Amino acid sequence: MILLVSLAMAECPPVAGPLEAATVDLASGRSAAANLAAAESAFACERAEPSDLARFLLVTGAAKFLDGDRSAADPYFAAAALADPAYFDDRLGPEIRSAWTSAKLGDAGRITVNKPVYVDGKSVRKFPRTVDSGPHLLQSPPDGWAKLVYVPPSEDINVEVPAGSAASATARSRHSPGWLIVAGVAAAGAGGCAYGATTQDAVMEGAVTGDEVESAYGLQRGLAYSAAGLGLVAVTSGVFYFVF
Repeated sequence: MILLVSLAMAECPPVAGPLEAATVDLASGRSAAANLAAAESAFACERAEPSDLARFLLVTGAAKFLDGDRSAADPYFAAAALADPAYFDDRLGPEIRSAWTSAKLGDAGRITVNKPVYVDGKSVRKFPRTVDSGPHLLQSPPDGWAKLVYVPPSEDINVEVPAGSAASATARSRHSPGWLIVAGVAAAGAGGCAYGATTQDAVMEGAVTGDEVESAYGLQRGLAYSAAGLGLVAVTSGVFYFVF
């Protein structure tokens, strides 16, 4: 059962995991670079939610702030507050909160991308696009691609989304076929175990010794537990496929 669920989840890790790890890194005085890179990669799977985007920008800014580059951190704090004004993680400390509160956006710039993408979680189909200066998250889930770019004040930047690659095969949709496959395999396994459990009644009726009865009963009980467990996996996977 663990293997089946792991196969479905391996398609794309939720971005919350590396973002939490990056926050813990900074709160513990460690570098968050590796976990921030993992978070950026995880954004390749589906459109960013405002809270996740705000957290990503906040933690990225906090990393720059703690590295001593406070002026570079400012645009990330301002962008984080713009994405979700209510989000701040107190584990980052009062000094970073003060910098986040006072951060201001600079003059606007422009961005051009070679295909429709999500810009900060919003679908954009026409370019060039005027945006606030500072960091912006670009995403193209069909290509399995995401990139955090920086737009300097009053400047234009051009970004090329690479053609769909192997990464696109791992991009998760809201109805990932992986969950449906897991549900089908688990349901088949549950049915097989349930049938196997019922056959043990005949074995126990024909048993000659007490040991044979006990053995058949133990096997029946194990198959019944397996059927119940696999049935739960099938139902859960179906819910993930059809609901989430």
